[in-house]
Amino acid sequence: APLIPTVLGVAALVAVLQAAASQNSRDQTSSTSSILQRAGPFQYCVDRCSVNFDQAFFQLAAMHPELTAEDEIPAFAYLGDTEPLPSEQATPALRQLLHRSVTDPFDDKRRMSLKLREAGCESAFAASYLCAEEALQATSQMDDLFFLKPCCSSGGRGIRVVTRQQLQEGVELGPEDVIQKAVQDVETVDSRKAVLRFYLLIHNGHIFLHRRGVVVVHVKPYDASSLDYEVQVCHDEMHDSGAGDQLRALQLQPEGERWLAA
Repeated sequence: APLIPTVLGVAALVAVLQAAASQNSRDQTSSTSSILQRAGPFQYCVDRCSVNFDQAFFQLAAMHPELTAEDEIPAFAYLGDTEPLPSEQATPALRQLLHRSVTDPFDDKRRMSLKLREAGCESAFAASYLCAEEALQATSQMDDLFFLKPCCSSGGRGIRVVTRQQLQEGVELGPEDVIQKAVQDVETVDSRKAVLRFYLLIHNGHIFLHRRGVVVVHVKPYDASSLDYEVQVCHDEMHDSGAGDQLRALQLQPEGERWLAA
């Protein structure tokens, strides 16, 4: 897929990162309830992995010094209607790219699992099952682990890690839970499990893969047999801009290019 090029050089990128970190620090200390961020004349709202959005908007501000806050540029929002958005007094207009009604069918893990089965491409994703009996029949290794996930929750909420024996013994499942077989043989970052997040732009029948991404590194060292939530599950607290070593820009990592090309 084509790559969207970065515009600024390494030196400018470092300056952008420093400015973004400084801006985030000011925002977090000034108001914990405010989610409206500003980079020069641009305003934006994101709920996770904001390090790359910070970079993008600070780059835009650097590229367009002629623009000021008085130009009334619409705010960018990557949020749904359930999140607190800026009031009309805070910004002259709100440009919301995606609504929850569009993304909800993809966020529903049970519905998504059925769609993948219907499309014949389930093997490209972690194996998912709708009940314990199905999971047990499809797997055979006693050291297998499984994630029990509420179908419509996100950010790691409600996820449990269980063993095959616990499934056999009848672990409690909610009516809308989905079971996913854990991928235990994973590449680690600093001996810890990590999640890679990529960004795609779909436009006019073409898919563009952005060279920027996010690496979310877990807190505790990885153990393939561990049931510890902090070892196995990526959750919202790891996406905080102030999470330091846990949240890293993909393009700045030594293995970033290889991961992007995989």
